[in-house]
Amino acid sequence: MLRSEHRAEHAIVFVSHRMVFGVAFSPDGRTVASASADRTVRLWDVRPGRPRGVPLTGHTNAVLGVAFSRDGRTVASASEDRTVRLWDVRSGRPRGVPLTGHTSTVYGVAFSPDGRTVASANRTVRLWDVRSRRPRGGSLTGHTSTVYGVAFSSDGRTVASASEDRTVRLWDVWSRRPRGEPLTGHISTVYGVAFSPDGRTVASASADRTVRLWDVRSGRPRGVPLTGHTNAVLGVAFSRDGRTVASASEDRTVRLWDVRSGRPRGRPLTGHTSTVYGVAFSPDGRTVASASNDRTSRLWDRAVLCGAIPRS
Repeated sequence: MLRSEHRAEHAIVFVSHRMVFGVAFSPDGRTVASASADRTVRLWDVRPGRPRGVPLTGHTNAVLGVAFSRDGRTVASASEDRTVRLWDVRSGRPRGVPLTGHTSTVYGVAFSPDGRTVASANRTVRLWDVRSRRPRGGSLTGHTSTVYGVAFSSDGRTVASASEDRTVRLWDVWSRRPRGEPLTGHISTVYGVAFSPDGRTVASASADRTVRLWDVRSGRPRGVPLTGHTNAVLGVAFSRDGRTVASASEDRTVRLWDVRSGRPRGRPLTGHTSTVYGVAFSPDGRTVASASNDRTSRLWDRAVLCGAIPRS
C-alpha cells in the first residue's frame, strides 16, 4: 500500500513501496499521477498530499511512463510488460483493453493535444487511436536503437522522440515521415524530450549530463548545452510560459534553467536520496513534481525555487 507523508522539512512527499519512474500533472493541476516499479499507477491529490482512491492495477510489470489527456479524464501508462493502458481517472478502471503490439518494454507515452491519439516509445514510435485502441498506421521507424522518450507538439502535428542512438527525431504525424534530419549533438543516450508550449523549441535530456535546446524549424541547437548536472540527465519538462526548463538527473537533483540565457535558475533542488527519473511542471507553472528511485515523488513550490525549498 502507498501512503503520503509530510516530512520535517515541509516537503509534500508521495511515498511508494517501489521506485517511481514517471510523474504527470492533470490539466487542472489538482492531481499528480505516478508510475512505479510496483506495477501500478497512483493518483495523488496535490492539496492535501493524499492518494486519490486505490492504485490503478493491471500491468504485469513495472510502469515506466504516465500521461494525462488534455481533458483530464484519462491517464495513459507505459510498461515493461510491453503494453500501454488507458485508465478512467474518476473510476480508476481501465478504459478498454491494453494497447498491444510492441515486442519489448514501452518506456514512454504521450497524449496528443486533442486527446484522440497516444504515442508510445519502444524500439520504434507507435501512434494509437484512443477510441478504437488500434494503431494509426505503421510504426515510425528510423531510430537505430531503443526509444526512451516521446512528446507531442502543442498543435499535435509533430512528435519528437529521444533514443539510445544519441539522436532526437521529429515526425510528421499525418504523413508519418521524419521532419528533416535527426537532431544530433549529444554524445550519449538521449532519455527525455519535451516541446516548448509554442512548439518552436525541443529540449532533450541525455546521459552525457547535458540538456540541449533545439530550434524545431532549422533542426539546429539553440545556444550551448545546459551543463551542471554531474550524472546522466533522464527527464526534462518546460514550464507553461516556456521560459524555464526543469531537468531530472541520476545525480539525485532537479535543476531549473532559464531558456533564454541557458543559465541555472537558483540552486539545484535537493532532497531525493537516489536517481531522479522524471519531472513535470504544474499547468500554472508554480509547482514542479519529481519522481525518484528513492521510492518517492516530491512537489516543489516554484515561488521559492531559487531557495530550493520543497512545497509546504
